[in-house]
Amino acid sequence: MSETEKILTELGITINELVELAIAKQKGRLVILPCKVGDKVYTISRVDCPCEICTHGKEVEYSAIQCSRLYGETYKCPPPQYNIDIHVCEGFTIHGDADGNPIVSEPGEWGYEGLERFYGCDGNIYYDYDVAKEAVEVMRNNS
Repeated sequence: MSETEKILTELGITINELVELAIAKQKGRLVILPCKVGDKVYTISRVDCPCEICTHGKEVEYSAIQCSRLYGETYKCPPPQYNIDIHVCEGFTIHGDADGNPIVSEPGEWGYEGLERFYGCDGNIYYDYDVAKEAVEVMRNNS
C-alpha cells in the first residue's frame, strides 16, 4: 500500500471519491465550508453606553439620552462593554459571483426570509472562542 493510499484510508476516503471531488472542483461545484452545520460560532457585540454599570444609570432610568440632558459635557459615560455571543450554525447559502464561481455565505440561522447571517460589531465571525476573546481584548485596549 502506497503512502497516499495509507493517508486516504486514514481519512476514510477512496481513490474514486477523491477523483469525484477533483472533478467537482474543476467544474466549480465544490465548496469548502468554514465550519459544520451545528458548530458553535462567535460574534462580538458592543454596548456603547453601558447604563447598567453607570453611577447615574438608575437615576436617569438607564437612558443615555436622559443622562446627556442632565449632565451634558460634565460626565463621561463608562467605556463600551464587549460581549462574546455564541451562535449555532444552522446553515449557509451559496450563490455565484459574476463569473459563476460559487461563493459561500457566512454561517447563519434560518429565519422568516431564509438564512440570516450572524453579525458582530466588528463585522467578523469567529470559529474559535479563544480567538474571539483575543479580539475583545484588542478592542478594549483600543477604546
